[in-house]
Amino acid sequence: MNSLLYIVTREMKNTLLELVRKPARLILVLLLVAFLVAMILVSMFTGSMMEEYADLFLLKGIFFAFLLLFTLIAVRSGFTAGNTFFGMEDVNLLFVSPVSAGKILVYGLARSMSRAFLMGFFILFQTNSLRLFGVGFGGVLIFFFVFMLSLVLSFLCSVAIYRRTNGSERRKVTAAAIIAAILVPAAVYAVLLLLRGDPPMQILARLVDAPSVRGIPVAGWGMEGAMALITGDWGTAVIFIGLIVFFIAVLAVFIANGRSEYYEDVLAATETAFERRRALERNVNASAALDGKKVRVAKTGVGGIGASAIFYSHIRESLRENRFGMFNRITVIYLLVAVAASFFTRENGSCVLPLQIIMWMQVIYIGQGHGVKELYMHFIYLIPEPPFRKLLWSNLETAVRSLVEGILVFGVAGAILRDPPLLIIGAVVTYVLFSLLLIAVNCLFLRWTGMNVNAGILFLLYYLAAIFIMLPGAIPAVIMGYTVAGDAGITLALGILSLWELIAALVCFALSRGILHSCDMPAGRLR
Repeated sequence: MNSLLYIVTREMKNTLLELVRKPARLILVLLLVAFLVAMILVSMFTGSMMEEYADLFLLKGIFFAFLLLFTLIAVRSGFTAGNTFFGMEDVNLLFVSPVSAGKILVYGLARSMSRAFLMGFFILFQTNSLRLFGVGFGGVLIFFFVFMLSLVLSFLCSVAIYRRTNGSERRKVTAAAIIAAILVPAAVYAVLLLLRGDPPMQILARLVDAPSVRGIPVAGWGMEGAMALITGDWGTAVIFIGLIVFFIAVLAVFIANGRSEYYEDVLAATETAFERRRALERNVNASAALDGKKVRVAKTGVGGIGASAIFYSHIRESLRENRFGMFNRITVIYLLVAVAASFFTRENGSCVLPLQIIMWMQVIYIGQGHGVKELYMHFIYLIPEPPFRKLLWSNLETAVRSLVEGILVFGVAGAILRDPPLLIIGAVVTYVLFSLLLIAVNCLFLRWTGMNVNAGILFLLYYLAAIFIMLPGAIPAVIMGYTVAGDAGITLALGILSLWELIAALVCFALSRGILHSCDMPAGRLR
């Protein structure tokens, strides 16, 4: 155990020394902390000014959907390569050390808690948003704490599923059937409520209070436990939070004390994660093979001259990777979110609400496009064209993909909400230009920090940077929306916001040109 404590303390010390040796990162972290403190203070002084709050059942539904998404992602990984708490350094050093498997698992769980902390840290920045429901900063901390516990349980479920189903199709089918049996009652109840024709908000209120939803492992328990803590229902809180803690302990014992060591169970996931990172240094396209995806060999060859060849190459890769072309799993997620948001606000809403939700979901997914990944390969550096032109061409495929997604997603949302065509077009244009802006901000971060925005706390700074860059366009857009009544005001507001997104994206791309001056980027190295 002393060796594990030594590793933890040494990692903490090295992290602090890294900040001291690189003042730019220290300044960014201090700015992040200052911004968080400022948001807390502002919420404390402005929260009492609100006369009425939104219903808590809406907050319950949002938190439930949030937890369910992360849980399903973890469960899906359990049927493929499993999840991992470790890195290759643990495999090479700890797994062969004279330390018991149980103690190493506790160390891995502690690491997973730190991972959950970073993944859920953005919840702390939702203080003002949660004020709409009458929830103070204490409630924000509760959501943060429950999210961390739920994420750790999801990790453990992934490892346990992989351990029991690996190499046996029959067991995989059985496990899938059990998971479906858990979710089906809630889905059936939701369909029955829809068939009754109740108002959308009434359906949501009944749904989040239904035993079939509250009893869903991880997502239902976390939702009910968090809301019970916030409302002071201590008995209910003890039951549901206790369930999460109890099953964390049960699964940890199951993994550590099974018929064989768990090392082999997590080794495949650890190696896959490591190879995926290393593939970025050599060739990003190799990561598709690591996921076990079949590459469809369709048409070959690319078009274009100079930097434009990158765009045609990305289009060809998209068509080969996915039989639906520009549509992928993320598109399906966006569509489901837009349909749900439109359905529950169809009485007096517009497609602006699903647009807002999906725009901030883009912040998470936008870095997975071909444009940013192109920077990890050598081809773009060898094209004898101006850097600004190469950056634009390398990210044009993302803009085209966003256009196709936007037409589908907001076309469906607009049809549900019966929005005028001009408003739907405004939503699509805003969505596309916001995608381009996020790519530009991503490149800007790589240019000035040498790190990918997915690198831990840097993602939070990237998230805040996107907010600050949007403010000069968002403020006049909001004023216009309130000044001019009706759909015309909303359409004009979207036009103003789109114009600012275009200007800001071009400025960020121009400031990022230096990213192509050297192919030896720190972001492409293993850490």
